[in-house]
Amino acid sequence: NGQGPDIFRFHNTWVPQLKVNDESILSALPENIMSNEEYEKTFYPVIVKDLKINGRYYGLALEIDGLVLVINDGLFKKAGITSPPTSWTEDLIEVVNKLSVRDENKQLITAGIALGTTENIDHFSDIFGLLLVQNGGNLSKLDSPEAAQVLEVYRKFAEPPTNYWDEGMPNSTTAFIQEKVAMIIVPSWQILTIKAINPDIKIKVVPVPKGPQGKQISIANYWVEGVSKYSKNQIEAWKFLKFLTEKEQMTKLYEMQAKTRLFGEPYSRIDLGATLAQHEYLGAVITQANNFISLPIISKTQDNGLNDGIIAYLKDAINATIQGVAYTEALINAKKGVDQLFLRYKIQ
Repeated sequence: NGQGPDIFRFHNTWVPQLKVNDESILSALPENIMSNEEYEKTFYPVIVKDLKINGRYYGLALEIDGLVLVINDGLFKKAGITSPPTSWTEDLIEVVNKLSVRDENKQLITAGIALGTTENIDHFSDIFGLLLVQNGGNLSKLDSPEAAQVLEVYRKFAEPPTNYWDEGMPNSTTAFIQEKVAMIIVPSWQILTIKAINPDIKIKVVPVPKGPQGKQISIANYWVEGVSKYSKNQIEAWKFLKFLTEKEQMTKLYEMQAKTRLFGEPYSRIDLGATLAQHEYLGAVITQANNFISLPIISKTQDNGLNDGIIAYLKDAINATIQGVAYTEALINAKKGVDQLFLRYKIQ
């Protein structure tokens, strides 16, 4: 109808939702503006996978981001730990043990890592998704042994007798800012919040721990520029977006962003990755960028649809186990809800 913006920003997980009467509201990128071959050479594999429908591309990303492990360097030094954990199964628990500080009543004063609950952990669903894909699980098969195993691994961090984290702790990001937890798993943009509130905190940013198969996988979380199918200026809009994704413009955009805050948005272009590979805060994003996977379990997209729906089912499942429901049973209930959402949004 020619109403609304020509260009709009959407989350990488929203493609199945951006429909009216089963028709996508997204305009396809014309091949004479950017060919499929150029697109696939320019952007990271996860972007290529997320935005391709029936052989056409439906958005241009100006950034890439995803889960990283953020550690409090001061707390690590205090505990005599020289290197961050690299594996969920090998060294994470050992490191968490050394970092945990309790009072005489065994109450946590400082936690090693924020894991195991839902109410006070930002991005708990993203982390659950990370564990799921690292363990060979699948969102459409939450009734599988792999999924139950993941729920058990996640919950163990906040279950007796170990209780490395509990519901009495503040929100995970707040706790990290207050130096009450030594490690959190978040997308890199959360670092901007942390350093804005506590500029003196000494942090290190590293890739997330590897799963049992030893693969470096992480969960993507980035925004995309799209063109409305209802726009009367689709060609001009696509030309403008293509211009913004060129090396020179993307570098300028980053520099402008970095003038007003700690760092800009990590580059979506593969050929600019090397310029951030050694970056104090963004190096870990770039290190993982070739191995990002997308799942519609991303916190804070406020889509009131696919992500928020699945997150609600996962939250219920995790909270049910706190009340004593078996891991497998809790996930069977979640699966019913997730299946309905997948059906509604026609996700295979």
